[in-house]
Amino acid sequence: IKPNYNCTGSNLISNQSVGLINADEIVFAGGKVFTTIENIKFWFTGSGEYYTMSPFSYNGSNGVMFTVTTDRLSTNYMSEKLNIRPVINLKNDVLTLGDGTIDNPYELDLDD
Repeated sequence: IKPNYNCTGSNLISNQSVGLINADEIVFAGGKVFTTIENIKFWFTGSGEYYTMSPFSYNGSNGVMFTVTTDRLSTNYMSEKLNIRPVINLKNDVLTLGDGTIDNPYELDLDD
């Protein structure tokens, strides 16, 4: 099953499939595998561990996926009941406000 959510009336969201973040995107955003990152909140808010869509290994009976915790990129068995977080894709011409720093984070410019 390949879900596709069409957000009619929105000119911000690309009508691509909804997915999960991958481990590469977490690393690109500053995360490190099995390494605690202090005061990092830009790719995780909330509580609990959640799955990425990136596989880590398979031991013959259970798959292991990269997961995200509050302070690191980690791994966990697929048999564990963890959270998931959907990712949507924005169109490349969506205007943003801010410069991406902690004091001036990116925001969508919804007035345009």
